[in-house]
Amino acid sequence: MKKNRIFLSFILIVALCLGLTGCGSLNMGSKQEKADSITDAAMSCLNAMKMGDFEKASSYMEEGNEMLHVFAAMSGESVPEMDKAYQAFCKQMAELEFTIEEEDERLPGFIYIKVKNRDYGSSIYASMRNALENQAKNGGNAYTEIGDWLEEGITSAEMGEEEETKADFAAKNHGYYLQHGGYPDVAFMNALTGGFYDFADATMTVCTYEEEGYTLRYDIASIGDNIISYLKTTGIDESFVDTSAVEQYKQEQEELCNMLAGFYGSVYTENGMVYTTVGIDFTKADQNTLVQAGIVSGAYNTSFGDYLSLSSTISGFEKDGMTCVTTPQYDEE
Repeated sequence: MKKNRIFLSFILIVALCLGLTGCGSLNMGSKQEKADSITDAAMSCLNAMKMGDFEKASSYMEEGNEMLHVFAAMSGESVPEMDKAYQAFCKQMAELEFTIEEEDERLPGFIYIKVKNRDYGSSIYASMRNALENQAKNGGNAYTEIGDWLEEGITSAEMGEEEETKADFAAKNHGYYLQHGGYPDVAFMNALTGGFYDFADATMTVCTYEEEGYTLRYDIASIGDNIISYLKTTGIDESFVDTSAVEQYKQEQEELCNMLAGFYGSVYTENGMVYTTVGIDFTKADQNTLVQAGIVSGAYNTSFGDYLSLSSTISGFEKDGMTCVTTPQYDEE
């Protein structure tokens, strides 16, 4: 009887382990083709992406790879605010061109690959800037709706240049897994996806404050914790403003912003309020201008890898009484 109980307990443990989809933080490779080498695995993985077999492509990825929730959009709802953009990207992966080259004899697991894809990164940034300028000058939600300008950037992207890069496929658990944690790994993912990988965890945070006759709002676009742009909108009840001068204010604000790289702004009236806007694309704005305007501290230095932290910004705003909401909320893969 004791032996039977031990045997049954063993069966239950095995069944439990097999039922855990995230066991050991790995996709267990059930959809991977048998590969005798890294070259075979790389060929199978990239072919799966090109042919639209995203379930198989996902089997070569570990938890935390941002492409997992992108590929999941092709088989059902993944990230509702972004799914249309993700689906557009996945469909265009059929245009991916690649050549598998030699494995790196000095670094086990690494293999050289030439890739060519649409230049999604440049196109998405351009789409973001257009949306930022549009909302800064006209109001509305063109910039706030991050999924819309992400999709626009994806569908309008043109083919980029071929790039030679290096991928790391780690052999483990009877399979090969594309690494994504280190800088070289992220560089490969961006080369493979034409710069889209950076935007696979993009968010929009809206922080607001209101009191009688006054509103303050920040719309903040981020990649991970890195703020890449924002739109500041200040509203004042028009009873407190000389409305005859609004057109002059608008002209002065737009002229000033036009003089500064990466700045967009205007003045407009809506629903009894006069709104003044300042939008900044931090990838284009001059560092010295930002410091002199008091937008960032003098310690901010992008040449040393500094960036504007979303989490720190939210913390500061909330201490000042603002309410902040970030969308989408990504689940842990």
